[in-house]
Amino acid sequence: MQKEMSSFVKKELAARTWMRAMSPHDKTQPFIERPDHGTTGAYSAWPALALEALCRMGEWEFATELFHNFSVATLEGPFGQAHGIPQQQTPPYTPFDSEPVFKTT
Repeated sequence: MQKEMSSFVKKELAARTWMRAMSPHDKTQPFIERPDHGTTGAYSAWPALALEALCRMGEWEFATELFHNFSVATLEGPFGQAHGIPQQQTPPYTPFDSEPVFKTT
């Protein structure tokens, strides 16, 4: 089960410089415009909790890579409520994982 969980984070939640709380590939809810808990971002504590879980599952290398990548979000100053990830707002709801994240309030 741990391999499936870490694979889910890699393939569906992690973006280049942040992560999302919910997968944009979920066929029932492909677009949830809530940067704090949706397909367009995550509350600022989500990455830390996800990285801790990955480390507990032995995914140290991947967790370290994400930690380094997520550090870009700190360039905007102190953490706000969440960071958003751009996503197309109409079908097919394409996630733009390579685009920079943005701080929300």
